[in-house]
Amino acid sequence: MFLQSGNRKILIGQIISIFLWIGSGSLSGAVIPANDVHVVNGLSPYNWVVKDGFIGSAVNGASLTLKFKDTLQLELRVASGHLADVAPARCPIIAWSVNGGALQTRQLVATEESVLLSSDVPNPVIDLYIRGMSPFEDRHTGDVPGNSVKITGFTVDEGGKSSAVELPKKIWLNVGDSITSGDGALSAGGQGRPTDDSWASSDDGRASYGELLARHYGYREARIAYGGFSWSGGMVNLPPLDGLIDQSTSTVSRLRGGLLSPSPDVVLVNLGENRPPPDTVVIASLKKLRSRVNLATKIIVMIPVSGRARAEVSGGFNAYKKSSNDNNACLVDLGSVNFESCDGQHPTVAGHQSIFRAAMPLFDPIVVRNPPAPETLPLWSGQAPVGGGKVATETAFITIHRPVKPNGAAVVICPGGGYEMLMVNPEGHGIARWLNEHGITGVVLEYRLPGGNPNIPLLDAQRAIRIVRSKARTWGCDPQRVGIMGFSAGGHLASTALTHFQGGDPIAKDPIDRFGCRPDFGILIYPVISMGSKAHGGSKRNLLGPDPDPQTVRWFSNEEQVTANTPPTFLAHAQNDATVSPEDSRLFYDALKFHQVPAIYLKLPTGGHGLNGYRGPMWDEWQDQLLKWLAEQRL
Repeated sequence: MFLQSGNRKILIGQIISIFLWIGSGSLSGAVIPANDVHVVNGLSPYNWVVKDGFIGSAVNGASLTLKFKDTLQLELRVASGHLADVAPARCPIIAWSVNGGALQTRQLVATEESVLLSSDVPNPVIDLYIRGMSPFEDRHTGDVPGNSVKITGFTVDEGGKSSAVELPKKIWLNVGDSITSGDGALSAGGQGRPTDDSWASSDDGRASYGELLARHYGYREARIAYGGFSWSGGMVNLPPLDGLIDQSTSTVSRLRGGLLSPSPDVVLVNLGENRPPPDTVVIASLKKLRSRVNLATKIIVMIPVSGRARAEVSGGFNAYKKSSNDNNACLVDLGSVNFESCDGQHPTVAGHQSIFRAAMPLFDPIVVRNPPAPETLPLWSGQAPVGGGKVATETAFITIHRPVKPNGAAVVICPGGGYEMLMVNPEGHGIARWLNEHGITGVVLEYRLPGGNPNIPLLDAQRAIRIVRSKARTWGCDPQRVGIMGFSAGGHLASTALTHFQGGDPIAKDPIDRFGCRPDFGILIYPVISMGSKAHGGSKRNLLGPDPDPQTVRWFSNEEQVTANTPPTFLAHAQNDATVSPEDSRLFYDALKFHQVPAIYLKLPTGGHGLNGYRGPMWDEWQDQLLKWLAEQRL
């Protein structure tokens, strides 16, 4: 049987052989060693051992983030001989994504030498971490603990090279036991304690509440978290905390100049599930920890979520506080928290989320500081596209307003101005600051004015959405909760982005184009929608030119472009708006309902265009109703 390709015929059997060859770890090309500077800089701090020939870790959740240039193929090289005596079901599991895509997983085996991470993807960005790790092997004796992940390098195409990835600057260190590390997270609620051989496949550190807290506050998470660990030590040769903090393994130090390197900004210590600690042990551990971090580092001691050892941990902490006068040491007690568990102790994924939500109100006063300063970035590097394969020297900008406490949602904001000017303060930066108060990242888009070319602002809006998705991890955003919002003519641009979008191109030369530009939701406030006979004259003329053809008019009459794939949308419009008719919002809303797209249309009785100058009861009403709708949509 043959496949025809031009004048070439390729046997399907040969194709299968090629794929088997690639999957078996036979890629040839350049080798980037494990101790490459960009590899080392992409490691989560404190939990990797860096040696001349390999990097290794036995910590569930330890991560590596790295970009590769000038390569289509990427293979992880591993050493696994040390796994020969480990039960196959208890071998470590790695997880990774390529360019922020779907998560892939693989459980390593003792004969493994390589894992294919990506194929035919140019310049891949890899986010790799250890998803599962059995807690029953000795993980603290020697440079290569019994069931550790051991990476020797990466194979890339000839000429391929590594590159740095922008990561959060602040570091959050989680020190804890099996609950903090995520053991049992992937188990089913109430299934009972996983058997020894099931632990590796039931673990996921990215699900743990320690990771969720770090991500929520915009930190890069690192961890010293093990199953069976306690203040005084633990199973399989785990030392007490005052010894563990000093070492990665029995021979490789975490310290530089007597301090953890880099020094963490927050350390969360969550121990006590396994053994109530004597006061002397807690005091010694916290003194050692303080000596290894900066004086400004927040040390947060958290009572176990089960309530075990509450009196002992509290008493030890208070004794340390009294003797040290450590103003940056804090005690957090969540009290009684109901959470789903697999065995009455270890939280499931849903259980970790419950603990995370219960913890936030107590962590906010400790962790939250001033919000980051707004940051302005150009949309395009060099020349900007204008459609039809042509480019121009003009550019557009986004200004990112990040909240103190990001909840993961982000909104690209399109100010109005009739496609002739931009009302960037009341309908841009002011809105972004209001969104920040509710944990939402606001991204103000200063789009290029069309001058009769309707493609220009749409290209800018699509680019802004892609950039937010590409920066999601750095900005504390969820790439699947990126919406678009627009006012007046900016509402037309937002509705155009809601109805004219494409998926990402996984092989695009520009990595930003690998992300899709479909918004996850839309917010339209007194929007221009239609370009028909009753359109807002100035917006239509500035967008389409003085004499547009009927096909262009229809293409940019967005009530006619709604489909079942249009994102959920919130609309608000004063019924006495004499500038942009509320009929525009009604047409779009009716089209959404016809296609069964979740939508709400808030008919404001008064306010006119601009809702009484962006203030008063009608302005407050749409904001209140929008927040309720976003909560209902879980956005």
